[in-house]
Amino acid sequence: MIYLHIGPHKTGTSTLQAWLAANRKLLTSLGYCYPGTSENHHILARQVSSHARRRLMPPLFGEYLKQIDDYANGIISSENLDALDDREIKAFRTWLGDRPVTIVVYARAPWDRSASMLGEQLKRLKRTRWGSEWGTNFKGVLPGLTDRSSLPSILQAWSNVFGRSNIKLRVLDKATLVGGGLITDFLDAIDVRAGDVFQKSLSVSVKNEMPGADQLRILRCASEVISPGKSDNTAPHKINKLVCRHIADLLIRASAETDIDFKRASLLSADEVRLFKKAASDQTKFIAETYLDCSADKVFSEPEWSLLPSESFDWRVTRIPYRSLEQLVVNSAVMALDERNFLAQKSIKKLSQLGERTEIPAAAAVWLFTMKSPVLLTLHADKPLKALAACACIGQAWSRVFPTATAQPVAPSAMYVSQLLDALQVDAGTPEILSGSLVSEERKPGPRQLVALAVQAILIAGGGRDVIDAYWRRGFSSARKQLVDV
Repeated sequence: MIYLHIGPHKTGTSTLQAWLAANRKLLTSLGYCYPGTSENHHILARQVSSHARRRLMPPLFGEYLKQIDDYANGIISSENLDALDDREIKAFRTWLGDRPVTIVVYARAPWDRSASMLGEQLKRLKRTRWGSEWGTNFKGVLPGLTDRSSLPSILQAWSNVFGRSNIKLRVLDKATLVGGGLITDFLDAIDVRAGDVFQKSLSVSVKNEMPGADQLRILRCASEVISPGKSDNTAPHKINKLVCRHIADLLIRASAETDIDFKRASLLSADEVRLFKKAASDQTKFIAETYLDCSADKVFSEPEWSLLPSESFDWRVTRIPYRSLEQLVVNSAVMALDERNFLAQKSIKKLSQLGERTEIPAAAAVWLFTMKSPVLLTLHADKPLKALAACACIGQAWSRVFPTATAQPVAPSAMYVSQLLDALQVDAGTPEILSGSLVSEERKPGPRQLVALAVQAILIAGGGRDVIDAYWRRGFSSARKQLVDV
């Protein structure tokens, strides 16, 4: 039997796949093959989409089937399979031959899954609508409700090809999960009893968790910087999906070293959950009657109303401490200048050769040093060239976010890269000329502009500047006024 786990997205797939990969040998000893060496089978899912058009079996699929055929059972897991269309699913069935197949799918409360999908969109810097912008067109706003990613659409597509009897739908709810956890429930779904042999290996760390409240605020602000003036989520795709994901990942990592609120946020208020439950009632009823043989009110547990906020989530980045956003800018530039990154290596080498040919805005340089950043102080002692590169990146980012003369300091008139390099190589520490606050309060960037500085510093430091730069000049220059803090 081949057990095909197709997710869908945001149903604990990353956690489950990490456990399956970590326990390959144990599963093999019980007659279950989890083919390949990767944690998941996303590459196979992509190959299915590309090869189905040419009616050719993906080479990787053939390799996996050879491995599986040596055992009584096989497990293939990728939530990306949930996006296959009818033609691709039919090709998948053809390539499997006469092998028996069971499709394992998990249902998560629609309001909970959609809120998680919204957070996932932000981790890719996609623009989407939130809170009051939902308005009356509720179904057309939240993902996973009426689009192709909705569970009824996924179930229907796979049932049409594999048959309803070969679909095994489980509910991702602590009240109904076998053993109270995802791992034990999945083992039950594939007819493995989690006896003594699994007791020591059932624990697993949760992966791909929702970022904290302030991290979500930073990501949303960054999504506005990347695709300014847009209310849809298509613009980042036109730039480069990988670059956007890279920027978001660096922002999350950089913010982890700051004093912000990491508490998990509830993106939906109590009233919004009630509205969502009503909008998703037809979907829940279809799942209950068609696949679970129960009434709709028995599918998912009631939300914990007492834990839900009474008001919509506050997305304003102004809620984050200003000092933390200052540190975010520095951390982002330093992390983007990772010596293991080829683009960053080139950036450091190039910046070290600039000399007096390129002027760094003095306001940016002075601001960085007056912050007394622990990161820069460490680099100042150990890696002066990288500290210089971080200053140069933020200095160039400054000139992009503030193209006018508004960011000029009171004194000195200018500071060049060569002067900064000399300063960083002084063993005595930061020179006196840099120790005073030469950037007045009214000339400091606002919270949203700090996020813009962090994004641009990442791009300049080797995070994909060449790919995104042209779009930035077109889009951000025309939308700079939208970054005024309110």
